[in-house]
Amino acid sequence: MPFEGVNAGPPPVRGGSTSSPRAAAPKRASGKQRVREEAAAGVFQIVGFGAMLAGWHADAGAIQVHGPGIAHGVASMAEGNPKIAAGLDKLAETGPYGEAIILIMPLALQLMANHGLVKPELVASAGVVHPDTLAADVKAQMATQAHEALLRQKAAEAELTRLHAEMSAATNGAGTPSSQRANDGY
Repeated sequence: MPFEGVNAGPPPVRGGSTSSPRAAAPKRASGKQRVREEAAAGVFQIVGFGAMLAGWHADAGAIQVHGPGIAHGVASMAEGNPKIAAGLDKLAETGPYGEAIILIMPLALQLMANHGLVKPELVASAGVVHPDTLAADVKAQMATQAHEALLRQKAAEAELTRLHAEMSAATNGAGTPSSQRANDGY
């Protein structure tokens, strides 16, 4: 995902020691609650990503830190509130589309950075690098491939020259090829 950060998780239990039985055995989220929590967290990821694009880094950081706890709380509230539950369930239905957007977003942002539509440093957390870096990488790969091809060509030419010499020697009666002499015990 493009906007990952501190995993705040559910908010801490207030008022009481951490060794209380309540703190030791946190309530496990139901499958439905977990799906709803992921849907709410997805909203925070999108909003946080938008904040990053806008250059509001402090806001993006605040969303990273507090979004997971709020998502957990909203999903818990949905257990007793049908309206919140319905809203989160609707968000959860769009999950596969959101995942597709998240998969495509780094490429789209990189292409935008390549053409000056977005500053690469603003979207670096999505894996975007400066276009000059990508261009240098591609040029280096091309040079490596060309160098390897040239080395293969030189090796093939040397082998061809050796084979021509052996064939010429065998044809002119100048003797048997060295490989055959070795096999014949010469």
